[in-house]
Amino acid sequence: MENDLKGQVQQKSLITDEYYYKYIFKKTEKIVSAVFFMITKGQQIPQENVVRADLERRAKDVHSVALSLLNLEPDAAAYGMQTLLHGLVSLDSILNIFQAMGGISEANRQIISFEIEGVQRSMRRYLGDSAFTLNLSESSSSQPRIKHSTTSSSHTPATLQSRTVSDSANQERSGRIIGLLKDTDGLGIKDIANVITDCSEKTIQRELMSLIENGLVRREGERRWSRYFLI
Repeated sequence: MENDLKGQVQQKSLITDEYYYKYIFKKTEKIVSAVFFMITKGQQIPQENVVRADLERRAKDVHSVALSLLNLEPDAAAYGMQTLLHGLVSLDSILNIFQAMGGISEANRQIISFEIEGVQRSMRRYLGDSAFTLNLSESSSSQPRIKHSTTSSSHTPATLQSRTVSDSANQERSGRIIGLLKDTDGLGIKDIANVITDCSEKTIQRELMSLIENGLVRREGERRWSRYFLI
C-alpha cells in the first residue's frame, strides 16, 4: 500500500516536464502564433476563403492538442503525441496550399515549415526515434503503441544548448530575418521572435545589429519601441 502511494506521488504530468513544455509545447504555441500573424498581415486571401478558414482551424487544433497534453502523464500522452504529430503535418500541408494561392510568401512558409520540423525532431528526441513507427499489423481500432524513452527525465535545456552555433547557422538565421522583413512594413524583435522560435530574442537582436552594420537593415525608434526595416 505504501509503495503504491509513493508511486502515485511520483507520477507527474507533462506540465512539470521542462523539456516537453519548452521544446514542444511552447514552440508549437509560437508556430500557431506565427501562422495567425502571417494570415492577418497578408490580406490577399479573403477571410471567408475555405483554405484560409481550414488553415486557421488546423492551427487552433494543433494548439489545443499541445495544450491538452500538459495535463497527461508521459506514458498516457503517447496517443496524444501521435495526434499532435499528425496535426503538425496537416498544418504544414495546408500552409503549402495557402502559399501557392498567394496568401503567404515562399520565404515565410519555409520559415514556419522549418520550425514545424524542429518540433517534430524534438518529439522524436523526447520519445525515441522509433516512437512514431506504427505497427501496421495492429487493427485500425487499436491505438499506436509508443515507447517512451527511458532517458526522457535526463533531458535538460543545458544538454540541448551545448552545441556551438556555426557561421552557417548565423547566415541562415539572417536570411530568415531578411525574408520576414521583406514582406512587412517593419517589425519589432518580439514580432520576429514569434516566427523564428529556435533562438532567443537576444540572439535575434544580435543578428539585426549585424544586418544594420552591413547596411541591409535600418532601425527606427529606441529600446522596446524599435522597429526594423529592410533597406
